[in-house]
Amino acid sequence: MIKSEQVVNLIPAEKVRLPVPIKQVLKRLPPHIFKPLLLLPDQISETMMSFSLNKVFKQPLIDEEIDFLQEKWLKLNLTDAGFYCFITVLENDLGTPLVSVKNQLPQNLSKPNVEFSADVESIVMLATKKLDPDTLFFQRKLMVTGETELGLAIKNFLDDFDFKESLPEPIQMLISKMQKKNIQGK
Repeated sequence: MIKSEQVVNLIPAEKVRLPVPIKQVLKRLPPHIFKPLLLLPDQISETMMSFSLNKVFKQPLIDEEIDFLQEKWLKLNLTDAGFYCFITVLENDLGTPLVSVKNQLPQNLSKPNVEFSADVESIVMLATKKLDPDTLFFQRKLMVTGETELGLAIKNFLDDFDFKESLPEPIQMLISKMQKKNIQGK
């Protein structure tokens, strides 16, 4: 029978890795993690993405903080992943605003109102508040084209929105624990 201290000794100390800062993790994050969404039928991937964004943006939708995107289309282009989608806010039959994600722009439109293009690392850094949209824009890691006013409204919303607070409590707790370990490990 193997005792717990024997198991620990099976792993050499130099092989044990402590949590690393998110930037280092992102550099190892393969851009093709979005490829499975491209392999799914459109209806399934669109439903999954719409459901996820409606969960994340539940409170801003209730508070009408993203009405600027109503009937307007944002193209989110992850340049290194070969992935893009179109995002808008539409009202359902009950008049409730919902985020809608599509893999293709509706046929009656020739182009989106605004396009945000960036690599996966930059988008994650933006979502986790490690970098703000202005920094990414001036470093040319975030390209914004199309309607300037809509682009600024989206940028300001992203700058003010706390993605972490919109996540389920267990995930928030996990992120907090990881951040504390990273701070203590420095």
